[in-house]
Amino acid sequence: WDTNYYWNSNGATITVTAPQTAPAAPTQLAATAGNTQVALSWTASSGAVTYNLYRGTAAGAEGTTPVATGIMTVTHTDTGLTNGTTYFYKVAAVNPGGTSPLSNEASAKPIPPCDVNQDGIVNVSDVQTIIDQALGIMSAATAMNHGGVTNVVEVQIVTNAVMGKNCTGT
Repeated sequence: WDTNYYWNSNGATITVTAPQTAPAAPTQLAATAGNTQVALSWTASSGAVTYNLYRGTAAGAEGTTPVATGIMTVTHTDTGLTNGTTYFYKVAAVNPGGTSPLSNEASAKPIPPCDVNQDGIVNVSDVQTIIDQALGIMSAATAMNHGGVTNVVEVQIVTNAVMGKNCTGT
């Protein structure tokens, strides 16, 4: 016999339910860099209760241990990162039936708020570019003091006032 039948001496109905299966992998994972952080978002996986986040510093090297678990939404901000380092991410959906396969990979490189050329250093050129963009011009750094030299402190003062940014640099 391939089927097992059970008898309940109390006459109660016995219901047998199939075990829940793991959800499908989340899709459309996207990463957006910020200052020492990366904002992540993805499309929900049907049947998911929570999500696990995996991170690495090389493509395909996210590892098997999640850096964040129990994420209840389809967005997460990974904080405390090092500016100038590229981070790679994948997400898995979780429910009582198990953990899904991993999502597509997304990557981002956190940068300081005024690092226009994204080299991990804020310099006069970066800040001058921000000012030029705010004023609608594209020019070389302009001498702002009477000595004829533009330095990063002077450019930062103007940028902070014009753009509302807190630019710090060298």
